[in-house]
Amino acid sequence: MEPQDKSVSIRAWSSGDLLLESYRYAAGPPGATPPHTHDEYQFCLSLNFPGENRYRGANVPIPERSLSIVHPGETHSSRDLESRPYETDFRLIYLPVAYLQQMRNELTGRHAHATAEPFFRESVFHGKPFTRLLAAHTAREQGANPLEEQSLLLHAFSALLIREGQATPPAA
Repeated sequence: MEPQDKSVSIRAWSSGDLLLESYRYAAGPPGATPPHTHDEYQFCLSLNFPGENRYRGANVPIPERSLSIVHPGETHSSRDLESRPYETDFRLIYLPVAYLQQMRNELTGRHAHATAEPFFRESVFHGKPFTRLLAAHTAREQGANPLEEQSLLLHAFSALLIREGQATPPAA
């Protein structure tokens, strides 16, 4: 997917099975992404600029310094609500379904055949989930080696699963 705003700097790297991305947008007019899906879980850290996701049939406010989660296969889009008066930064992490399933199974003692996708009822988080994932995402920039980065990511996602993850979505 190509960003609509051409004044963006993008960095991407892998950490084990995970894809990490860093986006820095220049000051400018509001941007938007068209509706799309991912095969993986998408975890987005909105560092210093608010926005809005269209997700699960609703407009979901995304404040700055928040973590938003999009489940695999769920259509979503995002947009800035106003012009960006300064550079803005976003960090993304894509987790394969099997990675999060295995983590959940190991944390809960479930057998390997527990195949339901972990579910997060809420799509936006603040506080510790944000700060833990931000620390993990920026670890390599701060001089950590790949093993330290993977350890921080594992800790952050384990804590989020224990606190917020459910075995399955609630009945409709």
